[in-house]
Amino acid sequence: FLEAPIPETPFPSTSPPTTSPPTLMPSTVPTTSGTQPPTVEATFRCFAPKMKIEIQLDNYAAETRWEIWQTDPPRMITGGGGYENNALIEEEHCLADDGLHYLRFYDDFGDGFCCGKGDGYFKIWYQGFQIYHSTGEIGNYTELEISPSQVCLDVPFHLSIKTDRYPVETTWELTDDTTGLVVAEGGPYFQRYQLVEESFCGPSYGSYTFTIKDSFKDGLCCGGYFTLTRDNDLVIESDGVFKKFISYSIPNLGSAEIIEQG
Repeated sequence: FLEAPIPETPFPSTSPPTTSPPTLMPSTVPTTSGTQPPTVEATFRCFAPKMKIEIQLDNYAAETRWEIWQTDPPRMITGGGGYENNALIEEEHCLADDGLHYLRFYDDFGDGFCCGKGDGYFKIWYQGFQIYHSTGEIGNYTELEISPSQVCLDVPFHLSIKTDRYPVETTWELTDDTTGLVVAEGGPYFQRYQLVEESFCGPSYGSYTFTIKDSFKDGLCCGGYFTLTRDNDLVIESDGVFKKFISYSIPNLGSAEIIEQG
């Protein structure tokens, strides 16, 4: 007769049981496994002449805008506007080439960005040399030249004047004693008790004469003063006490001396 087959008993498996992975709840702890690379600020690189502009706007900044134009061919390179009131704007720009450029300021209301509605001003640097520093008295339009010839390779001067109660009475001039020509001049001014700063370039290392005048013959009375530096050396420091005018002789080296007043 035939024997019935005996069923085989399976050996227990040594492999771990297959289970579904557990469901993970979202974690509220931030992960640190994937950190972002640090932000690197781009360095301003310019392979053409570089210009820096600093503008302090007044209480009506929306009225003011500016543009930089090249001349060959004529086209606008850059510009700005639509700023917040009393904003301080500091920007650097590459010019198209080393040729002549123009900086143009516009004010829609025609009163500039200075004097009575804020303490506006602007400063312009070309290739690291400051070529303009003036109040925002631009009217409705002002155009300024920007060119390599404005870089001071001779004698840089810097004049600071704190105006008095009647700034329209104040004017000044700097004369080259060798040629007798007026190198720079300024005034009258229109903002009371305002610090006016002027930078200009002397053509030689010879002697100069600086004269400041007051049309009412009372000097920079009651709060005014002025200083003058030559090649970063202080040569004149005055409390503004004079009458109609005062003149200083500025030697090649050393401090200036009063030579005439009246």
